[in-house]
Amino acid sequence: MVTPERLMEDPCFAIFATAYLLKKEYLKEQRINGRPDENIWIIASSNYHYHYKGKKPSLHEDYKGKIKNTLSRFKSHINAAKQSRIAKN
Repeated sequence: MVTPERLMEDPCFAIFATAYLLKKEYLKEQRINGRPDENIWIIASSNYHYHYKGKKPSLHEDYKGKIKNTLSRFKSHINAAKQSRIAKN
């Protein structure tokens, strides 16, 4: 049974519960879109944190923006590391 106490006391269970909820949101978005899309997981994780049908849909959009910005920075670091490795060879 899921209880606040169990989520706080059992980190493995908390991770499992979070993964379940994220997957549920992902599958819902995949059904809505009708096909896999690389941005579905961004929408799903944003729904998990701030659902777009909630009282403040702007929070959903803000969170989505934060994920996209973080991904962009991560991709820049990866590309810089690749270029550095190519330059060394």
